[in-house]
Amino acid sequence: MPATNEYSEDMARSLRRIVRAVEHRARRFTAQSRLTVSQWMALRELLAQGTCTAGKLADLVGISRGTATGILDSLQSEKLVYRQRRGKDRRRVYVSLTPRGREVVSELESPFDEPLSQLLASIPEGELPRTANALRLMARMLEQ
Repeated sequence: MPATNEYSEDMARSLRRIVRAVEHRARRFTAQSRLTVSQWMALRELLAQGTCTAGKLADLVGISRGTATGILDSLQSEKLVYRQRRGKDRRRVYVSLTPRGREVVSELESPFDEPLSQLLASIPEGELPRTANALRLMARMLEQ
């Protein structure tokens, strides 16, 4: 068996394991917090940004504008965010956290902080840039 096939199969198995683990953590996080990971990421970005457009929020979270609209609808119905239009361009929607949203996001920890901390601690410092690059390349390839 050529080495590339061996690596390909090993990488495919590893990706399946990663997907299962991420899905498991995401389900557990949602059960505990009543938020999806994407909703939590949007709240976290809003905490960091203060106020931003819905489009910029979508870009920061790495989701489509349509997905962002659905997430913001849910978060607004839970009174965690509010949206407003400003100025002459009525198409542009600005999003901010409500006081309740700020409280909720401040109390929650990332569902991935612990495993990422363990991963980063186990990788030699000199290998971190290559590891991060490999993950970026793989994400880009899978997003196509």
